[in-house]
Amino acid sequence: MSDDFIKDILNNERSEQAIIGTILMEPTHLPMLQGAGLVRDMFTDAFRRMLFDTILQLQEGGFDFDLAIVSDAMRRRHPDMTVTDDHKIDECVDVSMPSMALEYLFHIKEVYKLKQVEAVLRGAAKRLAADDQGPDVIISTIKHELSLVTSGTDNVRTKEEVCKDILAQMKNAKTHGSAGIVSRFMTVQRKLAGYRHGKSTIIAARPKCGKTTFMCNECEYSADVLKEATGIISIEMKQEELWTKIAAGKSEVDTNKLDNGDATAIEEARFQEALKYVMALDLTIIDSASTIEQVCSAMRMMASEGARRVAIDYLQLISPSSSTKTKSRNQEVAHWSNMITNTAKELDVQVLLLSQLNRTSVQDKEKPQLHHLRDSGAIEQDAAAILFISEHPDNPSFTMDRKVIVDIAANRFGPVGEVEMVFCPYIQKFRSTEFEGSQKQEAKGRRF
Repeated sequence: MSDDFIKDILNNERSEQAIIGTILMEPTHLPMLQGAGLVRDMFTDAFRRMLFDTILQLQEGGFDFDLAIVSDAMRRRHPDMTVTDDHKIDECVDVSMPSMALEYLFHIKEVYKLKQVEAVLRGAAKRLAADDQGPDVIISTIKHELSLVTSGTDNVRTKEEVCKDILAQMKNAKTHGSAGIVSRFMTVQRKLAGYRHGKSTIIAARPKCGKTTFMCNECEYSADVLKEATGIISIEMKQEELWTKIAAGKSEVDTNKLDNGDATAIEEARFQEALKYVMALDLTIIDSASTIEQVCSAMRMMASEGARRVAIDYLQLISPSSSTKTKSRNQEVAHWSNMITNTAKELDVQVLLLSQLNRTSVQDKEKPQLHHLRDSGAIEQDAAAILFISEHPDNPSFTMDRKVIVDIAANRFGPVGEVEMVFCPYIQKFRSTEFEGSQKQEAKGRRF
């Protein structure tokens, strides 16, 4: 490649002209360039934007076009065109080089990105000058806007790439029995076929029914057995409480004994060994996030460090921020649910999102239903799957080890229905019932 041609690549005007000229001389290149991310706003010159609009209009109308047809269409749309404008079209054709079209496109995309970044920073400067938003809101907004700059057109994939991804998912499902992150519990796994990347799964229950313990069991399993980097954003509990839950579930030491100082020396040693083990896993816990901006920022930080799963405990405890404080409670929760779902999709992480039930379900003591999700119907719309944990009718009292019902009430990727499990609240652990055959699966992790 000659030095002169390299200079041409670095000249944005020449690059734009070459793209237009290539399309005029080789119309079959247009779909390829669009697939690679070409959009109207990448053209900085107003005339070239008008020219590209005309080409798109002909394309959308299903018309075949060439240089002559596009020139005629331009004159009909813009009767005030001059001889100088005709020369501008000729200049595009003169510098066209179809074999190098993607290289030219790469350059104008880079220039376009820089202008988008500049616009984001200008907007941030205005928000700082206005001083009507807190730093967390401003930082989160900047991160979100910059993430849109770096994603968007760069994430456009060809049909071949999409096909390759689908076949890879099929292979993964064949190998691991799941199209997503495998559940620790085979009875749940059979229905979910895995927790899907880029999607959120709701885990909801009345107080004291074990939704946080269920979350901890799944997160510990994905970090330990599946070797998936995992994060937990805790709005309800401190880190110490969650690490204790996870270590107790791993070592099967009674947390009530630990709290009362009644654990034996052997139990204490087993718990300490398990605690050191789980804290060495690729598992991160953040307990400092409270607003939706902080939660989404924590999600992005965890994803940047390799996390494939993020659990959030829990939705309704998120604090209102300046971006939502004027909204109703229903609108607030709907906004938070939507933000989390969109961030999960953007980062391609699987989200376990815990949720409360409304008072009607608690007072009536009826089986949880989708309309019992507290504060907003948007929760149901955003989630890929919804799991309710409730007491088993055979033992409604809070016994040491008790049967519970895990109801997969909504599932976009498979069947719904109930599975019976055992909740052991003092050792912070769920178990599938023996006759459903998941004991072998649970034995894969390290024992203490």
